[in-house]
Amino acid sequence: MPQENTNNSATLKNFLNHEGLENYFYKNYIIFFLLVFVVNIFLVKQLRIQEKQIFFILLSFSIFFLTISILQNIIHFSKIYNVSKYITDMDNCTYFQFLPFAVNGKRNYEILPFLIGYILTLGIYKNKFILINTTFFLACFLTYSKNLWIAIIFINIISFFLYDKINILKFFIFKIIILIFAIISLNFVFETTDKKCNPNIKNYTIIKIFSLIGISQNETINSIKKDSLKKMDSFRIKVSTDNEEEFLNKVNYLLDSTAPRLEIYKESIKKISKKILLGYGSNNFKLSSNNSSNSESEPLKILLDLGVIGLLVWIYLYFQLLKSCKTKWSLLLILSIMSLSTFNIYSWFLPTYFIVTSIIFFEKNERHKSIL
Repeated sequence: MPQENTNNSATLKNFLNHEGLENYFYKNYIIFFLLVFVVNIFLVKQLRIQEKQIFFILLSFSIFFLTISILQNIIHFSKIYNVSKYITDMDNCTYFQFLPFAVNGKRNYEILPFLIGYILTLGIYKNKFILINTTFFLACFLTYSKNLWIAIIFINIISFFLYDKINILKFFIFKIIILIFAIISLNFVFETTDKKCNPNIKNYTIIKIFSLIGISQNETINSIKKDSLKKMDSFRIKVSTDNEEEFLNKVNYLLDSTAPRLEIYKESIKKISKKILLGYGSNNFKLSSNNSSNSESEPLKILLDLGVIGLLVWIYLYFQLLKSCKTKWSLLLILSIMSLSTFNIYSWFLPTYFIVTSIIFFEKNERHKSIL
């Protein structure tokens, strides 16, 4: 018999305060998200939003959250009246993440504004937009979200075929140089100011990059990674043990999610093979590898919930979106959401529906042909 999930949302617990209602809403979340999707379609249609308006609305949205992220980190590291703990779950002294709010378990949603801002300003070679694009590139990297890193790499590869190849390559190298300089500068600042709040960002970055590559058999890489793990003194309070090897293993587990994710994917695929056609139903199963119905991948989640039929519908919808794209930024935006969805679940995040809805109606109202 399939296992039925119960509500684990703090928001629903606070608002509803009734176990039956909480579980009902949690179980049928997709229905309510689809209703929001329909409402968004109606609003965008009534407002008759044009391309330029959508571009600047989304860019302003991204810059707003970028500004909040900068202010949050200034407040956190300057310890202004210890305000940070009341407005964020941020723990950047140990687990560094450049995010607007750093709410536990919500990083994969908080990264979206940075990705949107980066895509919107990509390929615009004016001084103001080059500066904004470089800033968003830094913000994307400093979230230390491997999913976002993969999306940025993917988007830059695609943009190489959409924009001027020489300029894309030239500015990408420029952004990498600025990024290296930024990490060295941040590392210097953290080491020379408050040593009690030093995330050791240089070694932190090395560990994260190697965890993305996922090479565990190479002795040289393992040696460099191990040396970096030893220098992560900020974790010694969080990981209380006198055994150095145990400390290294625990810190590596906290900073490298690749192995646990692979276990989730393997179990999901195994489970899918048992009910491949129609799936188990919405949230009507539980994975033992993470004790939830979260497969950490949109395609896998759809296959588990709705089977191959559901996945084909999902692919068809995205295909129709891509086919109707008439601007480079809208095409890249849809592709980026698809990329992020490969390694996480974005149908749970309401703003995704607003973004996609806006693009749908802008593209339908445009007279020129699709760029594909």
